[in-house]
Amino acid sequence: MNHICLLLLLLLQVLKSMPAYFEELKSQLSYPMSWQKNAEVKDFDAWRTESRQLVYDLMGNVPPAPASYDMTVVDAERREGYVAYKIEFNISAWERIPAYLLVPGVPVSSDMKKLPASHKKMPAIVALHDHGAHFTIGKEKMIRPFNVSEELMTDAVSWAEKNYDGVFYGDYLASKGYVVLSIDALFWGDRGRKEGPDYDAQQALASNFLQMGTSWGAIINLDDVRSAEFLASLPFVDAKRVGCCGHSMGGYRSWMLAALTDVITASANICWMNDTEHLMTLTNNQNKGGSAYSMLIPGLRNYLDYADVAAIACPKPELFF
Repeated sequence: MNHICLLLLLLLQVLKSMPAYFEELKSQLSYPMSWQKNAEVKDFDAWRTESRQLVYDLMGNVPPAPASYDMTVVDAERREGYVAYKIEFNISAWERIPAYLLVPGVPVSSDMKKLPASHKKMPAIVALHDHGAHFTIGKEKMIRPFNVSEELMTDAVSWAEKNYDGVFYGDYLASKGYVVLSIDALFWGDRGRKEGPDYDAQQALASNFLQMGTSWGAIINLDDVRSAEFLASLPFVDAKRVGCCGHSMGGYRSWMLAALTDVITASANICWMNDTEHLMTLTNNQNKGGSAYSMLIPGLRNYLDYADVAAIACPKPELFF
């Protein structure tokens, strides 16, 4: 009987959606481009440039940058110490997206439907929403929405109460003098699935991107880079003081964004940092597929582990919880 059980175990090659030889696969990952592990690399700036370009190269076939942002204001609401704007701008040559933009200290006499053309330069933050397996809202997890359906408002308030002590932290930052921008990552909120949210559809979307030479994770990261570049281009933003922050998937997006562009000068990254050794186990959520695709750039682990990619942001100040 024991021999039969042993034979069955030998025949079974998949354990909890992991190959039975996953430990052997992990042992082959040497991360040859890691700054920490490659003693032959001496020039940090050269390593940083090469590693960042590698990440972009592995993103593959991505949408071209927009010829112009062509930003328009759709709606506005005055709040205590700042104005909340609903805007639209070109995130790529192929896609125009909605976003929320909070601008402190706009003069009372200004036309609220028009962004200030001349104003003091202010620091700015890209607020990056979480995953949460909750797709009906994205940017509304960061910034309190307005002039929306009762259902959407209830959704946003409930999410803030459940996850952020009832605080829309984009609004909190604006009340402290920061310009704040938040967009929907692709698959969330206004950029969601036209047929409605479906957890399993993440995998189909990711597969379709892979079939066309890119990845869902790459698109999310690239959109974040372009939204940061847009924010820094605004006339009332101090382009030398643009930061980013996020929690969970938003934390992952935050340190990736800091690594991928020098537009970001500081970041706060909450509850997302690990390494492949501890993520690729039989008990970690990362091995379940689905949501993991939103944080995956194929081939990257053959060169750099997660913290190695985050290190591209050095020597910027970064906070990790």
